[in-house]
Amino acid sequence: MRAREFITEKRLGKISKRAQQPSRGILIYGDEDHISGDYVSFKLGQAMAMADGTGKKLDMDGVSWHGKRKTVQPYSELEQNMFKQAAKAVGADYNDINKGDINSEELSSTNTVSPISNWMTKK
Repeated sequence: MRAREFITEKRLGKISKRAQQPSRGILIYGDEDHISGDYVSFKLGQAMAMADGTGKKLDMDGVSWHGKRKTVQPYSELEQNMFKQAAKAVGADYNDINKGDINSEELSSTNTVSPISNWMTKK
């Protein structure tokens, strides 16, 4: 057996008949920006879990609030400063969503309505 018979990296752009014929279906996908398919794979998996195959539009966002960008959630002001220092050192661009506020607060709707309706009237 010759190396070219089992090393296929050199042949780009075409699928061999040996690989295509026994396949039931082959779909190739990627992101529109042609940067990284990781995020698209993640969102595609979510969408496929919701899909029923009928072709109707899925009720989901294609991109989350952070999109293809990574997130960091520092627990203290020191950790936030450490991140900013490191980001500056490596030239990473970041956006402080909370504008420096690292305090965790309950939602305004917390403890305003009982999860059990009319619990005092039930016997």
